[in-house]
This record gives sequence, C-alpha cells and structure tokens, in this order.
Amino acid sequence: FGNINKAYELNSANPDYFTSGFSALLSPAEITLAAWVNLPDALPDQKIAGKASVGAGGYLMGVDSNKIDAEFWDLNGIHFRLKADGVSPTAWNHLAISYKAGNYVKVYINGFVVDSIAAGVSGVGSSSFPFTVGGAPWQPTALNANGTIDDIFLYNREINPAEMLALYSLITSAIDQQASFGATTIYPVPTHAGNISIDFKNNVTGTVLVKITDSLGKEVFQTVFSNPGKEHLNLSSLSTGLYAVSFINGNRIESHRLVIQ
Repeated sequence: FGNINKAYELNSANPDYFTSGFSALLSPAEITLAAWVNLPDALPDQKIAGKASVGAGGYLMGVDSNKIDAEFWDLNGIHFRLKADGVSPTAWNHLAISYKAGNYVKVYINGFVVDSIAAGVSGVGSSSFPFTVGGAPWQPTALNANGTIDDIFLYNREINPAEMLALYSLITSAIDQQASFGATTIYPVPTHAGNISIDFKNNVTGTVLVKITDSLGKEVFQTVFSNPGKEHLNLSSLSTGLYAVSFINGNRIESHRLVIQ
C-alpha cells in the first residue's frame, strides 16, 4: 500500500491470505508472474501467488523442498509443472515463472532462469477461482505461505532475460543480500573472446563452485576454485548469448549476468 520498506507478513497458522475480485486481465494466455519472498522455512509446500483450477486452467507459483514450484494448466487442462533448487530460507529471494505457448515454461531465481521445460501448443487456460496470494486459489486456507511476500508483478507476456534482470535489480539494491559474497566482480562484460576475469574481493576461503547456465537454464560450464582471489576463465567454447554465472561457497551464493558477443 505504498509503505516504503514494508511487506506483507503472512502467518500460515492463522492462516493469512489475499484474494482478488474477478477480472479477465488476471487470466492471460501468456504470462510472467514474479514476487519477492522471505520464508523462515522453504521446505513445506507453500503457494505464493496464482489463479488456478486443478485440471481446468490457470497458473500458480509456490515453493516446495527449497525449490521454486511452477504450475500451469493450458486451455485443454494439460498440466505443466517445473521445480528447481535454489530458494534460500531466512533470506529474500526473487522468484518468477513464465509460460509461452509453443515455447517454454521457465523458472527464475534472483534474476536468472534456473530451469525450463517445453510448453504446450495452447495458451494458459482461464480459472474461475480468484487470484490468490499466500494460499491455494481453490482453497485459500490450504498450503499457506508462512513468511513475507512483496512486489508481486503479473505480465500478460513472457518478459525477456534483460527485463527480468532489470526487474530483479529494481529492488535488489534495497535488500540485504545475506547470502551474497558482497563484492565479487567479473569483467569484461560483454566479452568478445570468451575470456573473463573474476575478482573475489572479500577474501573468500574454502571451495567455490562456479556454474554457468544458458538462457534456458541448462548448465554449460562448471569448475571449482580453492581459496580464490583473482581468477580467470576461458569460455571460448561457449556460443554467443546471455548466460548466468553462479558462485557457491557453503551456504552463500552469488549470481552475475554474462554476455558473450
């Protein structure tokens, strides 16, 4: 409601949830749904937001087993479900799901696509249940979210990777990234030769796993650094395009955008 640095705190024991009035605008055939969430426990099956009728039509974003959980039912009632690891408990996560007929179902965490599957040939079906935040649309007092939800965005199209990063970055600077390394930089971006340098400025100790995924969430590169400082990677084997580079050190993770031209 326009309150700066405030968010919706939902208690599943009550339970807390929101539902909307009916509007055809809330049932797009092509869709991107995004929200910021901070959950003390990301293991239970919890519904973040969506508008769905099981077996009929609609869309739903949730978390389950520390995974983002995307569900879509197309115009023929066919069910598409995709889960991907990476939702951190007790920290802010930017989650997003998208569906485009004849293209892909995608899930995003913190600005980057982390997995995808083929979508159907028809668009997302319409649901008679209301758009619901914090619970299942068909039963708002079931599968309730327990934690904090903010900045919910619904688009009637699949937004592109650059737009997703922009949406993530719009809020990121105001959030305490508890799981971040804090000052890791990669350069040059974009790179023309496929060679990049990485500067771990905060004296990271131990093993750092480096993963690179393409725009569809497919892992295309992996390596490990030990007690890294200034490091270099030869990525000349990768094709031109947009990639996500993730650095994982214990329970800390940091992701960066990489463009190879």
